[in-house]
Amino acid sequence: MLVPLEARGSILKTVQCEECGTRYKYEVTRKAASDHVGPLAIANKAGQARAQTIANQKLERALEHAEELVACPECGRVQSRMIRAKRLKLIKIAVLVAFLTPWPTSALVAMYFKDKRASTSKSELLTILGAVTALEVALIFVAAMALIALARPNKGVFFPFSKRFVDSGQTI
Repeated sequence: MLVPLEARGSILKTVQCEECGTRYKYEVTRKAASDHVGPLAIANKAGQARAQTIANQKLERALEHAEELVACPECGRVQSRMIRAKRLKLIKIAVLVAFLTPWPTSALVAMYFKDKRASTSKSELLTILGAVTALEVALIFVAAMALIALARPNKGVFFPFSKRFVDSGQTI
């Protein structure tokens, strides 16, 4: 039986603006999960306690490394490390999308060439599928990376994250 355990928490982050030197704070909230797998998971208090400890450790790490897009309340600048953290998240998503998206296209190409099997050998089909998949992965990844690189929150260019994702901190 699978018993999901979750830990939720928040922390106040203190930041000093790179532009004007203002110190401000903002709140970050995260959650982390851990699962205890075993036949007697509900009755096994030690297993549940261990899973809760793991969830709490994951939460602590998540809060420690958490960065949000929060502009300086004085000058409006978003700090460079916040932008880097957001871009890293977007890059991870772009990689996932780039590798998951080609499979439907590959299936369509395979079905198309299945009807022409007499004139297409298996190795030719695999070569075509590999080329189509590699090209699609490369194009999607390059397009995503270009969009991520175009984001310049401090110059008013927010795509792929919009202004609604940028909060304002509180001056200390």
